[in-house]
This record gives sequence, C-alpha cells and structure tokens, in this order.
Amino acid sequence: MSQPQDPDRPKSRFYGMRIALVMLAAALLFGFIQWNRARDLRQQLESARHPAEAHLTLRGEGLRGGYRLRQLRGPGFYEGDEPSWELIEESPSDTVNSIHLPAGIIELTWGEQSWPLLLPRGGKLDIDLTPAPKGFCRVPPGPYLGRLDSRLSRPLNPEGKTHGPSGYLISEREVSLADYGEFLRALAVARNQNDGEAIAPRDHALEFGPYCSEFERKHFKKGCRGHRPVGGQMDLWAKDIKDGIPDKILRFVNYFDALAYCEFLTLREQNRGRLVRYRLPTQSEWEKAARGVDGRPFPWGFSPISAARRGEGDVNLRVSSHAALRSPYGLFHMGSGVSEWTSTPEGRLRRVVAGVSFDLHRDEIYLGYGLGESPWMRSPALGFRVVREERDDAK
Repeated sequence: MSQPQDPDRPKSRFYGMRIALVMLAAALLFGFIQWNRARDLRQQLESARHPAEAHLTLRGEGLRGGYRLRQLRGPGFYEGDEPSWELIEESPSDTVNSIHLPAGIIELTWGEQSWPLLLPRGGKLDIDLTPAPKGFCRVPPGPYLGRLDSRLSRPLNPEGKTHGPSGYLISEREVSLADYGEFLRALAVARNQNDGEAIAPRDHALEFGPYCSEFERKHFKKGCRGHRPVGGQMDLWAKDIKDGIPDKILRFVNYFDALAYCEFLTLREQNRGRLVRYRLPTQSEWEKAARGVDGRPFPWGFSPISAARRGEGDVNLRVSSHAALRSPYGLFHMGSGVSEWTSTPEGRLRRVVAGVSFDLHRDEIYLGYGLGESPWMRSPALGFRVVREERDDAK
C-alpha cells in the first residue's frame, strides 16, 4: 500500500542541485566583480606610478636640419588610438634635445628619413641620429610589438643585451651574387689555389683558412669547407654566374657560408684600418628591422598582397627590387625574396631562419615566425644579410 505524499515536500528531486548551482553562480559573479575591481585598482596604481608620459632624447648631427614628431597611436598602442599631437622643431639650438611627451607610437622624421618609435608609459629612449653608412639602415633602439602575439619585445644582440643610442646597423638588401663572388675569389687567393680570377673550389673539407669562424672550426675538425654554393651534383654557383646578373639575390648558402662571409668582411675592414665587425642578425634584430614597432605582420603594413606582387617565384629577383614593399626602416625584401639566416640558436646546432621563401603556394606570411634549420641546410629559398658593428662594439 503506497504512502501518501507530503504536500509541503519539494516535488523535484533536483532541488538540492539547483540550490548548489545558484550558489556557485553567485560565487563566480562575486569573484568576477572582485577581480574586476582589483584590476581597475592595479591600473590606477600603474597610471599613478607611470603616467602616460615618456622621455625622448635625440642626439647627433642629424638634428641640425630639424625634425618632426607625430603621434600615430596612444599609450595603448592599438590601431584605433587617434593621433593627438605633432611637434616640429625646425632649427634646434643644440645637438642634444630632451623632450617629455605623451607615451605611444611616435613617428620621427628627420632629413629624408622617417622612423617609427614605441614609447611605453614612463619609458625613456635615447636615440643617436648619426646617418648610416652607405648600404646600411640604422634601426633605432627601443621596444617593439613582436612575435606572433604582438607582445612588447626588445631587439637583443647575440650576447642578449639591448642596444645603445646608436641602435644597430643592418644591410638594406640581401647579399648578392656579386657580393659573394668577391668573397669566393678572396678565399681562393688565401688558399693559394689560383690567381683569384677563378671561382672557389667545390664544397669539400680543406684546411683552416683566414675566414673560418669559431663555430665552423668547432664542427669541422679537418678544416673549413669551400663555401661554394652547390646542390647535390649540380654546380649552382657556376650556373648563376653564367646568368650574368650580379645583383641577383644569393641563394643555396648554408649557415657556415654566411659566417665565413661575415669574417671576410670583418678582416677586409680591419686591413683598411677600420674597427668594424660583421655578423648575422639575431632573430629579434631581424624582426624589428622587418616590422617596425606597431605589430604589423608584413613590412609594408597590415594587409597581405599576392605572391606575384611580392616577386615570389622570380629566380632572377634583384636585391633592390620592389622598393614600395620596403620595411619601415628602409630594408628591401624582408617579406619577399628568400628566407634569411639569423644567429639565434634553436637547440644545440639548429639556427632560426626568418622571413619568407620562393613559394608560390604560400601567400600567408608572418614576420613574427621563425623556423629552426640545420646549419648545413642549403636551399633555393635561403640567403642572408649582415649586421655591421662599429667603434667600441667591434670587439
């Protein structure tokens, strides 16, 4: 016989679960409100500690002709920030100017050059406006929005240090066939193989010559390689030379070739009495030179363009072509041409390769991405450019 039901008893057996869910939702809402208040308080404290103001020092003979500062984005660095001010100094009275100005992304124009700068809240930036040597672009010091997530980053040298007021000098174009040909002829002379007119020998182990890098000496116990671009059984260097286009972008060079070429440039400058050192850029140096400071994924801006317009697939691409696609600091082919070796390690031996390649099927490029490759890797999609260090940096 069934028992009569209590009319005051809840009819749903899920009544207790509902109460628990309501309490959980209330706890989550309370936690969110507390977190939001704490975030607002942190932002207020940060603003009080670091107001939306920064300090910029400009120095060097480049100031003599005057300069202009224009805000491109506000302190949040976002694209939607409206520019709010402009400062023009037509004839500075000194070669050092110190300026307090609102934080944000700033455009500095002096002479015929225009540089983007990023000034965070409470930040200080000291910039030397000395013109760059011919064939090089000077990238000013300071942070930039980098990597795949546009995080606040800083370009670092191979020792992991930031750059001084002079920033760093990076070649405006990739190494060409003519550039590398000078190195191969000098290498042949140094090894007493011929009179220097013929091209260097095939790629096989030889003695340690004057252009062997420390990295190369460590990994080739019997001697440095010939550094002549080859691929399988094909003599690629001879083929490219016969094409008769000296300003073609150099390809089929591995990491050791690039290091030896830098050593060749360094010794040539030292023989001329100049305290100069050449090396490969680090990944962060390469990235800032390619992207500027505003987080753009392409040297020319935020919108992709077709592979054909970038010159992809053109094996006779010149090092100074497609000038309209240069980076914010004036570098050619940072988003076209060949991928480029950097000195940044990935693991014990691999080195990061930055930039894009000869690939008609890949229209999606992104300059914040780098790929580790074997230092012995040679490819029609691999080349390099160099960094020049002067004065006290050339040690």
